[in-house]
Amino acid sequence: MRSLAFMRSALNIGFTLGALLGGLALAAGSDTVIRAVPLATAAVLLVNAVLIARLPEAEHGSTAAPAERQVSKAALRNKGFVALGVCNGVLGTNQALLNVVIPLWLVQETDAPRVLLAWLFGTNTVLAVLFQVPAARGSETVPGALRAIRLCGASFVACCVLVMFTADTLSWVTIALVWLGHVAVTGAELFQSAAAWGFASELSDPDRRAEYQGVMRLGSQIGSIGGPAAFTWLAVHWGASGWMVIAGVAVAAAVVAHPAARAAERYLADEPAPATA
Repeated sequence: MRSLAFMRSALNIGFTLGALLGGLALAAGSDTVIRAVPLATAAVLLVNAVLIARLPEAEHGSTAAPAERQVSKAALRNKGFVALGVCNGVLGTNQALLNVVIPLWLVQETDAPRVLLAWLFGTNTVLAVLFQVPAARGSETVPGALRAIRLCGASFVACCVLVMFTADTLSWVTIALVWLGHVAVTGAELFQSAAAWGFASELSDPDRRAEYQGVMRLGSQIGSIGGPAAFTWLAVHWGASGWMVIAGVAVAAAVVAHPAARAAERYLADEPAPATA
Protein backbone atom coordinates (compact mmCIF):
# COMPACT_ATOMS: atom_id res chain seq x y z
CA MET A 1 0.00 0.00 0.00
CA ARG A 2 2.75 2.43 0.96
CA SER A 3 4.69 1.52 -2.18
CA LEU A 4 1.65 2.19 -4.38
CA ALA A 5 1.14 5.56 -2.73
CA PHE A 6 4.78 6.51 -3.34
CA MET A 7 4.45 5.35 -6.96
CA ARG A 8 1.36 7.55 -7.41
CA SER A 9 3.25 10.54 -5.99
CA ALA A 10 6.19 9.83 -8.28
CA LEU A 11 3.79 9.60 -11.22
CA ASN A 12 2.52 13.10 -10.48
CA ILE A 13 6.08 14.38 -10.24
CA GLY A 14 6.65 12.85 -13.67
CA PHE A 15 3.58 14.63 -15.02
CA THR A 16 4.94 17.92 -13.71
CA LEU A 17 8.42 17.44 -15.16
CA GLY A 18 6.97 16.30 -18.47
CA ALA A 19 4.72 19.34 -18.71
CA LEU A 20 7.65 21.60 -17.84
CA LEU A 21 9.90 20.08 -20.47
CA GLY A 22 7.10 20.20 -23.04
CA GLY A 23 6.53 23.87 -22.27
CA LEU A 24 10.23 24.63 -22.62
CA ALA A 25 10.29 22.84 -25.98
CA LEU A 26 7.36 24.91 -27.23
CA ALA A 27 8.91 28.10 -25.87
CA ALA A 28 12.12 27.40 -27.80
CA GLY A 29 10.24 28.03 -31.04
CA SER A 30 12.40 25.53 -32.91
CA ASP A 31 11.07 22.70 -35.07
CA THR A 32 14.20 20.72 -34.31
CA VAL A 33 13.57 20.91 -30.56
CA ILE A 34 9.91 19.97 -30.95
CA ARG A 35 10.80 16.97 -33.14
CA ALA A 36 13.29 15.90 -30.47
CA VAL A 37 10.54 15.62 -27.84
CA PRO A 38 9.08 12.27 -29.01
CA LEU A 39 12.61 10.91 -29.46
CA ALA A 40 13.47 11.90 -25.91
CA THR A 41 10.24 10.30 -24.73
CA ALA A 42 11.16 7.06 -26.51
CA ALA A 43 14.57 7.11 -24.81
CA VAL A 44 12.95 7.56 -21.40
CA LEU A 45 10.59 4.67 -22.09
CA LEU A 46 13.54 2.50 -23.10
CA VAL A 47 15.36 3.32 -19.87
CA ASN A 48 12.16 2.54 -17.96
CA ALA A 49 11.90 -0.85 -19.68
CA VAL A 50 15.50 -1.67 -18.77
CA LEU A 51 14.91 -0.74 -15.12
CA ILE A 52 11.76 -2.85 -14.98
CA ALA A 53 13.59 -5.82 -16.49
CA ARG A 54 16.20 -5.55 -13.73
CA LEU A 55 13.67 -5.77 -10.92
CA PRO A 56 13.97 -8.91 -8.75
CA GLU A 57 11.52 -11.74 -9.29
CA ALA A 58 8.41 -11.42 -7.14
CA GLU A 59 7.41 -14.22 -4.83
CA HIS A 60 4.35 -15.96 -6.24
CA GLY A 61 2.02 -18.62 -5.04
CA SER A 62 0.23 -19.01 -1.73
CA THR A 63 0.62 -21.17 1.34
CA ALA A 64 -2.60 -23.03 0.56
CA ALA A 65 -2.51 -26.76 -0.03
CA PRO A 66 -2.63 -27.91 -3.68
CA ALA A 67 -6.20 -29.22 -3.29
CA GLU A 68 -7.32 -25.82 -2.01
CA ARG A 69 -5.74 -24.05 -4.95
CA GLN A 70 -7.90 -26.03 -7.34
CA VAL A 71 -10.99 -24.35 -5.88
CA SER A 72 -9.64 -20.81 -5.50
CA LYS A 73 -12.18 -18.02 -5.60
CA ALA A 74 -12.84 -16.72 -9.10
CA ALA A 75 -13.10 -12.92 -9.28
CA LEU A 76 -16.17 -12.69 -11.51
CA ARG A 77 -18.07 -15.07 -9.24
CA ASN A 78 -17.34 -12.78 -6.31
CA LYS A 79 -20.40 -10.58 -6.80
CA GLY A 80 -19.45 -8.35 -3.88
CA PHE A 81 -16.04 -7.62 -5.40
CA VAL A 82 -17.55 -6.97 -8.83
CA ALA A 83 -20.01 -4.50 -7.26
CA LEU A 84 -17.13 -2.95 -5.35
CA GLY A 85 -15.23 -2.48 -8.61
CA VAL A 86 -18.23 -0.67 -10.10
CA CYS A 87 -18.50 1.58 -7.02
CA ASN A 88 -14.80 2.33 -7.28
CA GLY A 89 -15.25 3.17 -10.95
CA VAL A 90 -18.10 5.56 -10.17
CA LEU A 91 -16.03 7.34 -7.52
CA GLY A 92 -13.11 7.37 -9.95
CA THR A 93 -15.10 9.85 -12.03
CA ASN A 94 -13.44 12.49 -9.87
CA GLN A 95 -11.00 12.59 -12.80
CA ALA A 96 -13.83 13.59 -15.12
CA LEU A 97 -14.64 16.50 -12.80
CA LEU A 98 -10.98 17.42 -12.48
CA ASN A 99 -9.98 17.32 -16.13
CA VAL A 100 -13.20 17.99 -18.07
CA VAL A 101 -16.24 19.24 -16.17
CA ILE A 102 -14.70 21.90 -13.91
CA PRO A 103 -12.55 23.43 -16.71
CA LEU A 104 -15.59 23.64 -19.02
CA TRP A 105 -17.72 25.03 -16.22
CA LEU A 106 -15.11 27.66 -15.42
CA VAL A 107 -14.90 28.80 -19.04
CA GLN A 108 -18.63 28.75 -19.87
CA GLU A 109 -20.45 29.47 -16.62
CA THR A 110 -18.22 31.67 -14.47
CA ASP A 111 -16.40 34.99 -14.72
CA ALA A 112 -13.11 33.46 -13.53
CA PRO A 113 -10.08 34.18 -15.74
CA ARG A 114 -9.07 31.23 -17.92
CA VAL A 115 -5.50 31.44 -16.68
CA LEU A 116 -6.87 30.09 -13.38
CA LEU A 117 -6.98 26.65 -15.01
CA ALA A 118 -3.18 26.46 -14.95
CA TRP A 119 -3.15 27.23 -11.22
CA LEU A 120 -5.87 24.66 -10.58
CA PHE A 121 -3.95 21.86 -12.26
CA GLY A 122 -0.79 22.99 -10.50
CA THR A 123 -2.60 22.79 -7.18
CA ASN A 124 -3.81 19.28 -7.98
CA THR A 125 -0.32 18.10 -8.87
CA VAL A 126 1.30 19.55 -5.76
CA LEU A 127 -1.38 18.14 -3.45
CA ALA A 128 -1.17 14.71 -5.11
CA VAL A 129 2.61 14.61 -4.68
CA LEU A 130 2.57 15.77 -1.07
CA PHE A 131 -0.49 14.04 0.33
CA GLN A 132 -1.01 10.74 -1.53
CA VAL A 133 1.05 8.81 1.02
CA PRO A 134 -0.67 10.35 4.09
CA ALA A 135 -4.08 9.83 2.46
CA ALA A 136 -3.34 6.14 1.95
CA ARG A 137 -2.28 5.61 5.54
CA GLY A 138 -4.62 3.17 7.28
CA SER A 139 -6.24 1.93 4.07
CA GLU A 140 -4.40 -1.38 4.13
CA THR A 141 -7.37 -2.97 5.92
CA VAL A 142 -10.96 -3.32 4.74
CA PRO A 143 -12.30 -0.98 7.48
CA GLY A 144 -9.57 1.50 6.58
CA ALA A 145 -10.40 1.29 2.88
CA LEU A 146 -14.09 1.84 3.67
CA ARG A 147 -13.14 4.88 5.72
CA ALA A 148 -11.24 6.20 2.68
CA ILE A 149 -14.35 5.58 0.55
CA ARG A 150 -16.43 7.69 2.96
CA LEU A 151 -13.85 10.49 2.84
CA CYS A 152 -13.82 10.26 -0.96
CA GLY A 153 -17.61 10.59 -1.08
CA ALA A 154 -17.54 13.56 1.30
CA SER A 155 -14.84 15.29 -0.77
CA PHE A 156 -16.82 14.60 -3.94
CA VAL A 157 -19.93 16.25 -2.46
CA ALA A 158 -17.93 19.22 -1.15
CA CYS A 159 -16.50 19.79 -4.64
CA CYS A 160 -19.94 19.73 -6.26
CA VAL A 161 -21.44 22.15 -3.76
CA LEU A 162 -18.54 24.61 -3.93
CA VAL A 163 -18.37 24.70 -7.73
CA MET A 164 -22.16 24.81 -8.07
CA PHE A 165 -22.33 28.25 -6.43
CA THR A 166 -19.78 29.84 -8.76
CA ALA A 167 -22.40 30.37 -11.49
CA ASP A 168 -23.81 33.22 -9.38
CA THR A 169 -20.66 34.65 -7.78
CA LEU A 170 -18.26 37.29 -9.02
CA SER A 171 -14.57 38.07 -9.08
CA TRP A 172 -12.45 36.78 -6.18
CA VAL A 173 -15.35 34.88 -4.64
CA THR A 174 -15.62 32.81 -7.81
CA ILE A 175 -11.88 32.20 -7.91
CA ALA A 176 -11.79 31.14 -4.26
CA LEU A 177 -14.75 28.76 -4.60
CA VAL A 178 -13.43 27.14 -7.79
CA TRP A 179 -10.03 26.71 -6.19
CA LEU A 180 -11.52 25.16 -3.05
CA GLY A 181 -13.63 22.90 -5.25
CA HIS A 182 -10.48 21.73 -7.01
CA VAL A 183 -8.84 21.04 -3.65
CA ALA A 184 -11.90 19.00 -2.66
CA VAL A 185 -11.91 16.94 -5.85
CA THR A 186 -8.20 16.29 -5.37
CA GLY A 187 -9.08 14.91 -1.94
CA ALA A 188 -11.61 12.63 -3.63
CA GLU A 189 -8.86 11.46 -5.99
CA LEU A 190 -6.41 10.68 -3.18
CA PHE A 191 -8.90 8.81 -0.99
CA GLN A 192 -10.42 6.88 -3.92
CA SER A 193 -6.97 5.66 -4.96
CA ALA A 194 -6.16 4.61 -1.40
CA ALA A 195 -9.45 2.73 -1.06
CA ALA A 196 -8.98 0.92 -4.39
CA TRP A 197 -5.53 -0.27 -3.36
CA GLY A 198 -6.84 -1.49 -0.02
CA PHE A 199 -9.71 -3.42 -1.57
CA ALA A 200 -7.52 -4.99 -4.26
CA SER A 201 -4.99 -6.04 -1.63
CA GLU A 202 -7.30 -7.34 1.09
CA LEU A 203 -10.24 -8.73 -0.89
CA SER A 204 -8.38 -10.65 -3.60
CA ASP A 205 -7.80 -14.38 -3.66
CA PRO A 206 -3.98 -14.75 -3.40
CA ASP A 207 -4.04 -17.35 -6.18
CA ARG A 208 -5.97 -15.02 -8.52
CA ARG A 209 -4.57 -11.59 -7.79
CA ALA A 210 -4.18 -10.63 -11.45
CA GLU A 211 -7.77 -11.68 -12.11
CA TYR A 212 -9.04 -9.56 -9.21
CA GLN A 213 -6.92 -6.62 -10.34
CA GLY A 214 -8.50 -6.97 -13.77
CA VAL A 215 -12.01 -6.85 -12.30
CA MET A 216 -11.13 -3.73 -10.31
CA ARG A 217 -9.70 -2.08 -13.40
CA LEU A 218 -12.75 -3.11 -15.41
CA GLY A 219 -14.93 -1.26 -12.91
CA SER A 220 -12.80 1.85 -13.26
CA GLN A 221 -13.39 1.88 -17.03
CA ILE A 222 -17.09 2.48 -16.44
CA GLY A 223 -16.40 5.88 -14.99
CA SER A 224 -13.75 6.85 -17.53
CA ILE A 225 -16.04 5.97 -20.46
CA GLY A 226 -19.33 7.48 -19.35
CA GLY A 227 -18.33 9.97 -16.69
CA PRO A 228 -17.05 12.91 -18.77
CA ALA A 229 -20.06 13.08 -21.10
CA ALA A 230 -22.69 12.41 -18.44
CA PHE A 231 -21.31 14.82 -15.86
CA THR A 232 -20.64 17.56 -18.39
CA TRP A 233 -24.21 17.33 -19.66
CA LEU A 234 -25.62 17.38 -16.11
CA ALA A 235 -23.53 20.35 -14.98
CA VAL A 236 -23.88 22.51 -18.10
CA HIS A 237 -27.54 21.80 -18.91
CA TRP A 238 -29.00 21.31 -15.44
CA GLY A 239 -26.83 23.73 -13.50
CA ALA A 240 -27.23 23.43 -9.72
CA SER A 241 -29.60 20.47 -10.05
CA GLY A 242 -27.04 18.67 -12.21
CA TRP A 243 -24.29 19.21 -9.65
CA MET A 244 -26.54 17.77 -6.95
CA VAL A 245 -27.25 14.71 -9.10
CA ILE A 246 -23.49 14.22 -9.54
CA ALA A 247 -23.03 14.49 -5.77
CA GLY A 248 -25.88 12.02 -5.24
CA VAL A 249 -24.24 9.49 -7.58
CA ALA A 250 -21.02 9.70 -5.55
CA VAL A 251 -22.88 9.27 -2.26
CA ALA A 252 -24.75 6.25 -3.62
CA ALA A 253 -21.49 4.61 -4.73
CA ALA A 254 -19.87 5.24 -1.34
CA VAL A 255 -22.88 3.77 0.48
CA VAL A 256 -23.17 0.66 -1.72
CA ALA A 257 -19.42 0.01 -1.37
CA HIS A 258 -19.90 -0.95 2.30
CA PRO A 259 -22.22 -3.96 1.86
CA ALA A 260 -20.30 -4.89 -1.32
CA ALA A 261 -17.03 -5.08 0.62
CA ARG A 262 -18.64 -7.20 3.34
CA ALA A 263 -20.09 -9.54 0.70
CA ALA A 264 -16.65 -9.88 -0.92
CA GLU A 265 -15.18 -10.74 2.48
CA ARG A 266 -17.80 -13.42 3.08
CA TYR A 267 -17.20 -14.94 -0.34
CA LEU A 268 -13.48 -15.32 0.36
CA ALA A 269 -14.09 -16.60 3.89
CA ASP A 270 -16.44 -19.42 2.80
CA GLU A 271 -14.94 -22.86 3.14
CA PRO A 272 -13.87 -24.18 -0.27
CA ALA A 273 -15.75 -27.15 -1.65
CA PRO A 274 -13.81 -30.45 -1.70
CA ALA A 275 -11.70 -30.83 -4.81
CA THR A 276 -12.86 -33.55 -7.16
CA ALA A 277 -10.49 -36.11 -8.58
